[in-house]
Amino acid sequence: MTDPVLWLNGTLTPQSQACITPLSPGLLFGYGLYESLRTTPEGTPLFMQRHHARLEDGARRLGLTPPTLEEITGAIKSLCEANGLRAARIRVTLTAAAGSTIPPTEGGPQDCLITAAPLPVVKPAAALITVPWRRNERSPLAGIKFTACAENLLAQRAALAAGAAEALFLNTREEVCEGAFSNLFLVEAGRVLTPPLSSGCLPGITRELVLELCRAAGIPCDETAMPGTTLFPPSWPESSRPVREAFLTTALRGIQPVERIDQWHFPAPGAVTRQLMEAYTALCSRNSSA
Repeated sequence: MTDPVLWLNGTLTPQSQACITPLSPGLLFGYGLYESLRTTPEGTPLFMQRHHARLEDGARRLGLTPPTLEEITGAIKSLCEANGLRAARIRVTLTAAAGSTIPPTEGGPQDCLITAAPLPVVKPAAALITVPWRRNERSPLAGIKFTACAENLLAQRAALAAGAAEALFLNTREEVCEGAFSNLFLVEAGRVLTPPLSSGCLPGITRELVLELCRAAGIPCDETAMPGTTLFPPSWPESSRPVREAFLTTALRGIQPVERIDQWHFPAPGAVTRQLMEAYTALCSRNSSA
C-alpha cells in the first residue's frame, strides 16, 4: 500500500495527510511512550490487556492518559481492515502534544498515534554483543517503554556493525540488564534465569509470559541479578561454563534463540528454549481462538 492508513487522535487518516505539529514535546524532547505488539491473522491484538496495563502504568508516570482498552482494540481492528493486513505489527505511541507546558504537566494536551504494518521477518537465531554503554537502573524512566530511543538505536547500530543482530546492555552495577529492544533469558543447568526488574530492564510482556509458562511446565526459573563482567569469562573452557542456552523475548519476535553472545556460542535452540517456544506458540494459538 503506497499510502498506509494511520489512527491519529481517534480518526483514521492516510499517512500523507496525517499531521502533528513540529512544536510537540513528543518530537522536540522525546516525551512519550509506546507499545509494540502483533495481531492474529484475524486482526485481534495478542495479549492486549497486558500491553494496555503497561501503557497505563507508563503513561501515569509521565502524566499522560492513554485511550481505553476498547478504543485501542477497535482502532487496531479498523487499521488492519483499512490497510488490508492480516497478521500485523502494531505500534501505539502516546506523547505530550503542542500546547503542553515545558516540562509537560499532568492532564495537558497529548497525541495518540496507532500504526499497522506487515510483521517483520524473524531470523531463526540471533547473535548479541555486549556494548560499552550502561543502562541506568535508577533513572526515572526505568521500566517505561519511552520514545526517546536514540541510545537503543546507537547500540543496535554498533551490534550490526559487529555482525550481530542485537546489543546487550549491562546496568551501572555491571549486571546483565537487557537487549536494546528485547529481554534476555539464560539457561543454566536446566534453570531459566532473567534479570529482575530492579536491574532497570523493561517489564516485557513476553518476558512475563515466559516466566508464567516456566512455572506452569515445572521448569525452574528465577529473576536474579547476574554479574555481566564475570558471566562469560574467557578463562572458562567451553565444556564447563554454566550457561548452556540463551534466548530473547519480544512481542514481535516471541521467543528467539540466541546463537552467540560475544565470543560464546550456544545451541539455537537448546532443549529448554525449544520447549518454551512450543509452549508459547500454543499459548498464542489459544489466545487467537479465544
